[in-house]
Amino acid sequence: MIVIRQILFLVLCCFVCLAFSKMKNEHVNDMWLVFPFQESEKNGVNKKIHEFFLDVHSYLDYCDYPLKKNNDSDRRHSCNNLCELLATQSCHITIGNVSKGNHRIFYHWGWTPYVKDMKNDHHYKSLKNYVIRSCDDDASCVDKFFDKFKDVKKKRDSHLQDQYAGLLGKNKFSLLSRRDQEQGNAFIAIAYIVHILGDYTTNQGNDKTQEFDSVVDDIKQSLIALAPERKAAINDFIAKLEKKAYSGSIGQFRASSSSELGENTLNFLKNNFTNFLYATKSENYLKKFESFNYKMK
Repeated sequence: MIVIRQILFLVLCCFVCLAFSKMKNEHVNDMWLVFPFQESEKNGVNKKIHEFFLDVHSYLDYCDYPLKKNNDSDRRHSCNNLCELLATQSCHITIGNVSKGNHRIFYHWGWTPYVKDMKNDHHYKSLKNYVIRSCDDDASCVDKFFDKFKDVKKKRDSHLQDQYAGLLGKNKFSLLSRRDQEQGNAFIAIAYIVHILGDYTTNQGNDKTQEFDSVVDDIKQSLIALAPERKAAINDFIAKLEKKAYSGSIGQFRASSSSELGENTLNFLKNNFTNFLYATKSENYLKKFESFNYKMK
């Protein structure tokens, strides 16, 4: 009887985990469905693409990114405390533990390597409010947090950008042309957004993660970077995306509709993002990636 109870408890724990969060493979599978690359096994011709998608997921969900331990099986989903997150023995900021659930507070606000003033950027409004509360309205405490966190984020951003550069045969993002860097940041942003929308589908989209209006704005800015000559088409793309996102709801974001919002938006991207890329005149993305021997849709 005790054994049966233990098994039932474990099954319940697994059900709870699956109900409230997407697993790594689910996030990566969403990325395959959105992007123009043909899905392949880890050892296939698109192995580097698979590894890049894993890196985007790891950036968002693992506190110890970019470290890799035991083939990813021993990754840290959370830090024990803020000082560990900020990679310093004594950070003198009392914010408490960065629990498994709270990891979203620090890395789920949008792909923003270009932001210089994190504390006052609209992407980080919720993070700032969290830090202010945790610092008991001590302005110097808030400043110290962002000073340290900015440095940690910069290192993480740089590593993920270098991983993208590897897709184009370079080992450093700085070795890419300015145009390739703009495209790289856009591709990272879209993959990042796919993960965020995946979290929305668990009905936690409004819980410690990027607000939907900000997600839509980031999609638009990414499309502009990928196809700067297609502004009219981009406006049409965004209008259709929003219409699809809110279909069946009351036309505005509600906590109870976050799952529907995420699912509808993901489905729209899966059905339309590749076609948008292939219709771009200023860059032949199909030819570009095929030249690096990737298998495309």
